[in-house]
Amino acid sequence: MVHLAGLEAGRPALVADIAASNAIPKKFLDAILGELRTAGLVHSKKGRGGGYVLAKNPAQIMIGDIVRALDGPSRRSPAPAKAITGAATIVRRRAVAPSGL
Repeated sequence: MVHLAGLEAGRPALVADIAASNAIPKKFLDAILGELRTAGLVHSKKGRGGGYVLAKNPAQIMIGDIVRALDGPSRRSPAPAKAITGAATIVRRRAVAPSGL
């Protein structure tokens, strides 16, 4: 993903070039790129002028998107996220509440 993000927007990169530049076995990289393609993070084009490109602007791709694409969803309970959201709401309410409360 870092390799693709470093290229001119829309410029495809060949798997062999990415593998060689980053010292990654091509077969292993093929599997990774396949999972990223399935997750909608990269697009691929076969044939002349083909290769892999990012599906979005690099600034819109979060590390969590990549981790979930490669490792699957988190096994953690959704409860912590709800707790954090609730705590933020309480903090906002306290910030705007009259000081006597």
